[in-house]
Amino acid sequence: MCWKFLIWGLILTLSGCGKSSQVAETKSITVSILPIKYFVDQIGGNDFEVNVMVPPGASPETYEPTTLQMKKLANSKTYLSLDLMDFELANKKMIEENFKDVDYINLADSMAITHNEECNCGHHHAVDPHVWLSFENTKVMVKNICKRLVELKPQNKYLYTQRADSLINEISQLKYFADSKIRKGSAFLIYHPSLSYFAEELGIKQIAIENEGKEPTISNIKTLIDNSLQDSITILLYQKQFGQHVVEAIREELHITSEVFDPLEYEWFVNMRRIINLLSK
Repeated sequence: MCWKFLIWGLILTLSGCGKSSQVAETKSITVSILPIKYFVDQIGGNDFEVNVMVPPGASPETYEPTTLQMKKLANSKTYLSLDLMDFELANKKMIEENFKDVDYINLADSMAITHNEECNCGHHHAVDPHVWLSFENTKVMVKNICKRLVELKPQNKYLYTQRADSLINEISQLKYFADSKIRKGSAFLIYHPSLSYFAEELGIKQIAIENEGKEPTISNIKTLIDNSLQDSITILLYQKQFGQHVVEAIREELHITSEVFDPLEYEWFVNMRRIINLLSK
């Protein structure tokens, strides 16, 4: 880890020259994941250059930032994080101590966070980090993003607030749509339990294939199959980086549909509507 701090120190030294004029002009922002960038873009329009730490297809549990990403972070006015994923927690102290000119903002402030000891999904302290897949928590995230953008460009307060209010209204409409499409009490299989908030808000049941963040044993799979038959499950959702051979075996045994989805998709509304439509079949 020591060599990383040496590299980051060098980055800070090199990026310091000419930083003020560039940042003052562009108001560069760094965010941890793509869904945050989506809402920054929606509220801020073209007013901000937004850099993303975790690129498409990478896992926020294991990803480590590149030298180029750290240089972009050093040239940012703000770092927007949820402080819930392993990637964010692992780099929090380093960012706060080594990038003192970068305002560190926790977007999960005031969110309803699930502390579920039965989750066993491999995350820090069994906290479910997938808050951006919650309708209500996403509204909080939008408000917190708007607040920060207004601080950076107070002259655009009315515009940013109007855009944020419109997004919040659209999220409420999407929740109403989901309630009308998905039958309460229904259940679905998912490899990695990333839809806990979503399921709770809609009154449906998420059954995870992962066992304590690891591939399930044969005994686990048998229990899952038995439970799935009892719950009349018709669909299995999974991320392409997780256990596809296990997914295929369960799908064939249950004769159900399996669908790939990406929780970190940039287009938040498109992604949520797709999930709703998949679970309403």
